Amino acid sequence: LASFMFKALFRYTDVYYRAITTSIFIKNIKKKLLLEISEVKYSKYVTINFGTIQNSVTTEIHIICSAFLQYISVMQSAIFVVVYIGLSFLTNPKFTLIVIVGGWLSRFLFKSLYKNSEKLSNDIAKKNNKLSGLVMQQITNFKYLKSTALMKGYLKKINFTIDDIEKDLVVLGKTSAKVMSIREPIIVLFLVIAIYIQINVLGGKFNSLIIILLFFYRAFGSLMTVQQSWTAFLKYVGSITQYVDFISDVKNFKEENEGKEFTTFND
Repeated sequence: LASFMFKALFRYTDVYYRAITTSIFIKNIKKKLLLEISEVKYSKYVTINFGTIQNSVTTEIHIICSAFLQYISVMQSAIFVVVYIGLSFLTNPKFTLIVIVGGWLSRFLFKSLYKNSEKLSNDIAKKNNKLSGLVMQQITNFKYLKSTALMKGYLKKINFTIDDIEKDLVVLGKTSAKVMSIREPIIVLFLVIAIYIQINVLGGKFNSLIIILLFFYRAFGSLMTVQQSWTAFLKYVGSITQYVDFISDVKNFKEENEGKEFTTFND
């Protein structure tokens, strides 16, 4: 009972601390973005797509927050993986090394899938900026579009962008489904190969592997969480790239506030 009460206390602390951290994270990046926009030269400001500003301040920041939470989950689960594999290594170094080598080789199978997810994420973020710009122009120029009977044509343009984004989201979902579905069978495959080598090649006994398999069972559970969180993180990485690029671009055109303060006219 005492153990579970301590667990409940730590769980409460974990969730509460995460909520505080997330709140501070969102607040800081929103303030930073708005500050940088307010200090940009006017000549640069009028060339910026307003949809990019709107999308960055609202949608993209919350997507970045989701990426932040997934990244925390990756780090948290990675610590568990290291702990359980460390315990296994202390019990049977040879068997542990075989499994680690197999796990390292499996990353090549996922590398291309991760790269594809990152590219799609970047494309989706760019298209979302474009969509926000088109919607804002529709609202701003509503009278003009109505009076010139161009509303239907303009809606087709917006709908085409929406369809384009949805197609990318479906492909991204398909890539994530591949990663999630093949991950566990591949991990089990390498574990089975390691058991076979340990018993038939190295002359080990299955009884001695039971406690190590328990460690690996827990380690693989955490490893699957790492893979799952990393896949989710890559879905959002496009928004992070867009935010960083936008901030960097705005900073390059910062207004110079130097010189003497104006007081009055001489004449």
